[in-house]
Amino acid sequence: MRPGLRLMIEAFGDVPALVIGRCTDVLAWNRTAHALLAGHLPYEAPEQPWQRPNIARLVFLDPHTRELYADWRGKARDTVADLRLIAARYPDDPDLAELIGELTLNSAEFAALWAAHHVPACIPPTRAFRHPLVGVDDAEQRADGAAPGRRPAPGGLHRRPGLPRRGRPEAPHPPGHR
Repeated sequence: MRPGLRLMIEAFGDVPALVIGRCTDVLAWNRTAHALLAGHLPYEAPEQPWQRPNIARLVFLDPHTRELYADWRGKARDTVADLRLIAARYPDDPDLAELIGELTLNSAEFAALWAAHHVPACIPPTRAFRHPLVGVDDAEQRADGAAPGRRPAPGGLHRRPGLPRRGRPEAPHPPGHR
Protein backbone atom coordinates (compact mmCIF):
# COMPACT_ATOMS: atom_id res chain seq x y z
CA MET A 1 0.00 0.00 0.00
CA ARG A 2 1.43 3.34 -1.02
CA PRO A 3 1.84 5.66 1.98
CA GLY A 4 0.01 8.46 0.14
CA LEU A 5 -3.05 6.28 -0.33
CA ARG A 6 -3.06 5.35 3.36
CA LEU A 7 -2.82 9.06 4.29
CA MET A 8 -5.65 9.88 1.90
CA ILE A 9 -8.12 7.42 3.42
CA GLU A 10 -7.16 8.48 6.95
CA ALA A 11 -7.83 12.10 5.93
CA PHE A 12 -11.49 11.22 5.36
CA GLY A 13 -11.86 11.28 9.16
CA ASP A 14 -15.43 10.36 10.09
CA VAL A 15 -16.33 9.39 6.52
CA PRO A 16 -15.91 5.64 5.93
CA ALA A 17 -13.16 5.12 3.35
CA LEU A 18 -11.43 1.99 2.12
CA VAL A 19 -9.18 0.70 -0.65
CA ILE A 20 -10.40 -2.38 -2.49
CA GLY A 21 -8.24 -4.59 -4.70
CA ARG A 22 -9.13 -6.39 -7.90
CA CYS A 23 -10.83 -9.37 -6.25
CA THR A 24 -12.70 -7.20 -3.69
CA ASP A 25 -9.99 -7.61 -1.05
CA VAL A 26 -9.91 -4.79 1.49
CA LEU A 27 -6.34 -3.49 1.19
CA ALA A 28 -6.84 -0.66 3.69
CA TRP A 29 -9.61 1.10 5.57
CA ASN A 30 -9.90 3.98 7.93
CA ARG A 31 -11.23 3.48 11.45
CA THR A 32 -14.72 4.64 10.47
CA ALA A 33 -15.03 2.16 7.58
CA HIS A 34 -13.70 -0.59 9.82
CA ALA A 35 -16.22 0.23 12.56
CA LEU A 36 -19.13 0.40 10.10
CA LEU A 37 -18.36 -2.56 7.87
CA ALA A 38 -16.41 -5.05 9.97
CA GLY A 39 -15.86 -3.96 13.55
CA HIS A 40 -15.87 -7.64 14.54
CA LEU A 41 -12.61 -8.13 12.61
CA PRO A 42 -9.18 -6.85 13.70
CA TYR A 43 -8.46 -3.33 12.42
CA GLU A 44 -5.05 -4.54 11.15
CA ALA A 45 -6.57 -7.39 9.10
CA PRO A 46 -6.08 -5.71 5.68
CA GLU A 47 -2.33 -5.56 6.34
CA GLN A 48 -2.09 -9.37 6.64
CA PRO A 49 -2.68 -11.20 3.32
CA TRP A 50 -3.79 -14.42 5.10
CA GLN A 51 -6.53 -12.63 7.08
CA ARG A 52 -7.33 -9.79 4.67
CA PRO A 53 -11.08 -9.11 4.55
CA ASN A 54 -12.79 -9.63 1.22
CA ILE A 55 -16.03 -7.79 0.46
CA ALA A 56 -17.57 -10.70 -1.48
CA ARG A 57 -16.70 -13.20 1.27
CA LEU A 58 -18.10 -10.86 3.91
CA VAL A 59 -21.34 -10.34 1.99
CA PHE A 60 -21.99 -14.04 1.40
CA LEU A 61 -20.26 -15.85 4.26
CA ASP A 62 -20.27 -13.49 7.25
CA PRO A 63 -23.44 -13.27 9.39
CA HIS A 64 -22.44 -9.84 10.78
CA THR A 65 -22.29 -8.40 7.27
CA ARG A 66 -25.57 -10.01 6.26
CA GLU A 67 -27.27 -8.23 9.17
CA LEU A 68 -25.56 -4.93 8.36
CA TYR A 69 -27.34 -4.36 5.04
CA ALA A 70 -31.07 -3.64 5.31
CA ASP A 71 -31.33 -4.74 1.65
CA TRP A 72 -28.87 -7.60 1.79
CA ARG A 73 -30.26 -9.14 -1.42
CA GLY A 74 -29.55 -5.92 -3.33
CA LYS A 75 -26.00 -5.78 -1.95
CA ALA A 76 -25.54 -9.46 -2.84
CA ARG A 77 -26.75 -8.89 -6.43
CA ASP A 78 -24.44 -5.90 -6.83
CA THR A 79 -21.48 -7.84 -5.42
CA VAL A 80 -22.02 -10.66 -7.92
CA ALA A 81 -22.37 -8.11 -10.73
CA ASP A 82 -19.05 -6.55 -9.70
CA LEU A 83 -17.40 -9.97 -9.76
CA ARG A 84 -18.87 -10.66 -13.22
CA LEU A 85 -17.37 -7.41 -14.53
CA ILE A 86 -14.01 -8.27 -13.00
CA ALA A 87 -14.15 -11.82 -14.45
CA ALA A 88 -14.89 -10.41 -17.92
CA ARG A 89 -11.88 -8.11 -17.66
CA TYR A 90 -9.53 -10.70 -16.11
CA PRO A 91 -10.78 -14.13 -17.26
CA ASP A 92 -7.52 -15.89 -16.38
CA ASP A 93 -7.06 -14.50 -12.86
CA PRO A 94 -6.44 -17.51 -10.59
CA ASP A 95 -7.28 -15.59 -7.40
CA LEU A 96 -10.65 -14.57 -8.82
CA ALA A 97 -11.36 -18.14 -9.96
CA GLU A 98 -10.52 -19.38 -6.45
CA LEU A 99 -12.81 -16.77 -4.86
CA ILE A 100 -15.73 -17.60 -7.18
CA GLY A 101 -15.23 -21.32 -6.56
CA GLU A 102 -15.15 -20.83 -2.79
CA LEU A 103 -18.30 -18.71 -2.83
CA THR A 104 -20.10 -21.14 -5.15
CA LEU A 105 -19.33 -24.06 -2.83
CA ASN A 106 -20.13 -22.26 0.42
CA SER A 107 -23.10 -20.04 -0.46
CA ALA A 108 -26.21 -21.27 -2.24
CA GLU A 109 -27.29 -17.63 -2.68
CA PHE A 110 -24.03 -16.77 -4.44
CA ALA A 111 -24.25 -19.86 -6.65
CA ALA A 112 -27.79 -18.95 -7.74
CA LEU A 113 -26.92 -15.32 -8.44
CA TRP A 114 -23.74 -16.27 -10.30
CA ALA A 115 -25.68 -18.72 -12.47
CA ALA A 116 -28.23 -16.00 -13.33
CA HIS A 117 -25.57 -13.97 -15.21
CA HIS A 118 -27.21 -10.68 -14.16
CA VAL A 119 -25.06 -7.54 -14.60
CA PRO A 120 -26.97 -4.31 -13.85
CA ALA A 121 -25.95 -0.81 -14.86
CA CYS A 122 -23.06 0.62 -12.84
CA ILE A 123 -24.93 3.19 -10.75
CA PRO A 124 -23.56 4.01 -7.30
CA PRO A 125 -26.17 2.64 -4.90
CA THR A 126 -27.63 4.15 -1.78
CA ARG A 127 -27.54 1.51 0.93
CA ALA A 128 -29.51 1.30 4.14
CA PHE A 129 -27.33 0.03 6.99
CA ARG A 130 -28.57 -1.52 10.23
CA HIS A 131 -25.59 -0.89 12.47
CA PRO A 132 -25.83 -2.01 16.10
CA LEU A 133 -24.27 1.24 17.39
CA VAL A 134 -25.45 3.83 14.85
CA GLY A 135 -28.88 2.45 14.05
CA VAL A 136 -30.56 2.39 10.65
CA ASP A 137 -29.19 4.95 8.25
CA ASP A 138 -28.62 5.52 4.54
CA ALA A 139 -25.28 6.08 2.83
CA GLU A 140 -24.24 6.44 -0.78
CA GLN A 141 -21.42 4.22 -1.94
CA ARG A 142 -18.75 5.92 -4.06
CA ALA A 143 -15.53 4.83 -5.70
CA ASP A 144 -12.84 6.81 -7.45
CA GLY A 145 -14.48 6.24 -10.84
CA ALA A 146 -12.30 3.30 -11.86
CA ALA A 147 -14.13 0.28 -13.18
CA PRO A 148 -14.23 -2.72 -10.83
CA GLY A 149 -11.14 -4.84 -11.17
CA ARG A 150 -8.65 -2.14 -12.07
CA ARG A 151 -5.95 -0.94 -9.71
CA PRO A 152 -6.83 -0.68 -6.05
CA ALA A 153 -9.75 1.71 -5.90
CA PRO A 154 -10.26 4.08 -2.99
CA GLY A 155 -13.87 4.59 -2.13
CA GLY A 156 -16.15 5.61 0.64
CA LEU A 157 -19.63 5.88 1.98
CA HIS A 158 -21.24 9.21 2.67
CA ARG A 159 -24.57 10.65 3.67
CA ARG A 160 -26.23 12.98 1.19
CA PRO A 161 -26.48 16.55 2.52
CA GLY A 162 -29.87 17.17 4.11
CA LEU A 163 -30.74 13.47 4.34
CA PRO A 164 -32.31 12.91 7.78
CA ARG A 165 -31.03 10.10 9.95
CA ARG A 166 -33.45 7.18 9.98
CA GLY A 167 -33.08 5.82 13.48
CA ARG A 168 -31.06 4.75 16.46
CA PRO A 169 -30.58 1.34 18.03
CA GLU A 170 -32.34 0.45 21.24
CA ALA A 171 -29.16 -0.64 23.07
CA PRO A 172 -25.76 1.07 22.69
CA HIS A 173 -23.78 -2.20 22.77
CA PRO A 174 -25.56 -5.35 21.60
CA PRO A 175 -24.35 -8.65 23.06
CA GLY A 176 -21.33 -10.12 21.31
CA HIS A 177 -20.44 -6.95 19.37
CA ARG A 178 -17.34 -4.95 20.09
